[in-house]
Amino acid sequence: MSVLREYRKAPIINVSSETAWEISEVQAAATGEIAANIQTAMRNTARASGEMQSVQNATTQSVTAVNEITGWTARLSDRANDLESKVKEFFARIRAT
Repeated sequence: MSVLREYRKAPIINVSSETAWEISEVQAAATGEIAANIQTAMRNTARASGEMQSVQNATTQSVTAVNEITGWTARLSDRANDLESKVKEFFARIRAT
């Protein structure tokens, strides 16, 4: 059903202007509180977004560091294998003489 149709079915309530003023003040206070809560939510969302960006940046830096360490480890392993091979050759020549 449409909201307008339901609105038209609602009973008409007669209130004094003083009561109407009080209702208006309560409604204004509630609206102000809702607006304040929305602003708080917006600030918190912006803060959370900034923190997520910081985490993403830190993750990117960590991945870069891990990739660098992996490269250094591979180069070190290659050099260790090369050194081991040369040491074996050296001792093989000494034994042969």
